[in-house]
Amino acid sequence: MYEQEISVHPYAQLAADGTITLSGSYRCNAASPSGAMQISATVVQEGTRLTTTAEESPVCDGTERAWRGTAGTPEGLGLPGGIHEGEALFEARLQEIGFSGAGLLPSSVDAVAVDSRSGHVGG
Repeated sequence: MYEQEISVHPYAQLAADGTITLSGSYRCNAASPSGAMQISATVVQEGTRLTTTAEESPVCDGTERAWRGTAGTPEGLGLPGGIHEGEALFEARLQEIGFSGAGLLPSSVDAVAVDSRSGHVGG
């Protein structure tokens, strides 16, 4: 049996158009029969918090795999503030999304692995 694991790299790429890309690696087992897996990544800098999900759904077969998530920053969307080059806090969560009955909405979201570290946003 493999343990659920996730890591986030201590750096993020900030593009000229204001999008930010976080990445890392993960390893997981199959989700429960009533659930699915997803990776959520967050960058926090000077009061701004930006969260994105990985671009692809996790493949949970016990193999270590890379993940990547990209999102527009508030500044890139024309809003004040936003993420900029410099120090930041990064967090990645491997989450199991539970569904109950015939409902399409999730009944639970449980983090099965978390990694958090200080890092740098660069251009």
